Amino acid sequence: MSPTRYLMTAVSMLFIIGATFAADIDPAVKKVDDVNLGKLERGLKNVTIHYTAFTQELDKQFRQYLGDSLAGTAKETATYLDPVAKAAGPLMDVFNAELSENQVMIVQGALAREDEAYNTKAAKLIAERQAILDTAVAPIKAAMKGEGDKAKLTLDVFQPAADRLVEELKESGVLMKQIRIESDKIDYFLTSESRPLWEKAKLGKNGTYLFSAGYKKAMARIMLDYLRHNKYFNAERPLKEAMDEYKKDDKMYSLRLLYAFVLLINESNPDAVDKGYAIIKDAYESEKEELDRDRDSLAFNYLRVGTRLNRLDEATFLKLLDHVRFVENEAGLADLYNLALAKYIKEGDFANAAPLYKKAVERGLADQLPPSFVCMILLKTGEFEAIGAAVNADSIDELKKPATK
Repeated sequence: MSPTRYLMTAVSMLFIIGATFAADIDPAVKKVDDVNLGKLERGLKNVTIHYTAFTQELDKQFRQYLGDSLAGTAKETATYLDPVAKAAGPLMDVFNAELSENQVMIVQGALAREDEAYNTKAAKLIAERQAILDTAVAPIKAAMKGEGDKAKLTLDVFQPAADRLVEELKESGVLMKQIRIESDKIDYFLTSESRPLWEKAKLGKNGTYLFSAGYKKAMARIMLDYLRHNKYFNAERPLKEAMDEYKKDDKMYSLRLLYAFVLLINESNPDAVDKGYAIIKDAYESEKEELDRDRDSLAFNYLRVGTRLNRLDEATFLKLLDHVRFVENEAGLADLYNLALAKYIKEGDFANAAPLYKKAVERGLADQLPPSFVCMILLKTGEFEAIGAAVNADSIDELKKPATK
């Protein structure tokens, strides 16, 4: 439990005790308690001034360092760290002098005998003091290398600023701007059987012949009359009728997957989405030999849609990602990794995003990963010095741009 949460819990328990004994506090003791609380309040005001100045300088130097690293013009780290150290000095001095642990313990010692108003104010001040300790003082101490006068700040001091930038990038909507497979499109729902028919239909041609199977003729006609004109809503009924009529013939799920496509793009209808997803899942899990040649594409689409709809448990998600090889489709594999990375980054799960990124690099996909994803992962893992070489962007603003591939 964090110190702040512990304190708040303790304070809530002591309110009753305080309410009982507050009326019996010796005036002299009450005066001392108020003086100590006042010292904590003044110390916090003084520290806040230096904390604000330090945070501004930290963000300024971090962004300068990151911008220079991306542009390939990074200077010696002291160029960025010396101004930060200068701003950190007053903050640390005032914090140690006016907001020491001993000062907090003195105020905490009064909680059992004080009233609710005192305890509420004390809790607020101590929580604010803890926030400064967590976001500035502790990171400064952790980033120091060396002893005594020889101690110097390292790049680790930039971690709080890096964390803030990651949140800024996430809030900018950059995650989905980088995902080219987030939206459903018909190509993801084609089988090795229906794809040739679709290629013909796009040219306004019927890909079937006199003796073609009935379900293929029905599928080709729907493609020509509806799908190539983007009349997806109108295609739903004829697809459903053909699917029902030729269910035994549709061994490769060609009709059913097209039906799933028109259902899934109807995002305003949860029932339609559920039905579409169920078809994709059923096709992937089917053991029919006719589907063997499409196993990779089925797994790809199942993983893509399942992730978008947040329907996959972690074990299934990782199993699918690990087994979808796309040996002849490197771009498709990269898209899949990008979707997985987006999922982890969105959830703030960098413990899983980092090894997944390294695995993608090992599989030769480094140049197909969004620069923003790579940068966010390296920022969260504190690998600042690797950013210049690993991130294909010239500026922070460029990280927010959508994918262009």
